[in-house]
Amino acid sequence: MRITYDKKANALYIYLLQIPVLKTFGIIKKTEGDWPIHFDYTKDNKLFGIEILESKQYFSEKTLEKIIRKDKSAPIDMVNDLRSFKPEDEVEKECVRKVCDVLIDKRVQ
Repeated sequence: MRITYDKKANALYIYLLQIPVLKTFGIIKKTEGDWPIHFDYTKDNKLFGIEILESKQYFSEKTLEKIIRKDKSAPIDMVNDLRSFKPEDEVEKECVRKVCDVLIDKRVQ
């Protein structure tokens, strides 16, 4: 798992598969999820990555700085931030829960 954060765009991406970046546009089959959280899948329906736009509404500055520094504890902070986030509706609540589940599963592996 690799996590990137673009401060200027305020966008975060969680790469779940080890696929060269140059090939990513050819492997994404579909994107699911409601704005601003999107789940990208490969042609064989494997979750490739998660894009989170408007990231500052979900994560603290401390957590985002850890992501930029590639601190290995960043995913734990991300889960903690997401657990304290109060979603506005059921769709957002489900997306946040799914991101937490993915981060927890990947940290265990």
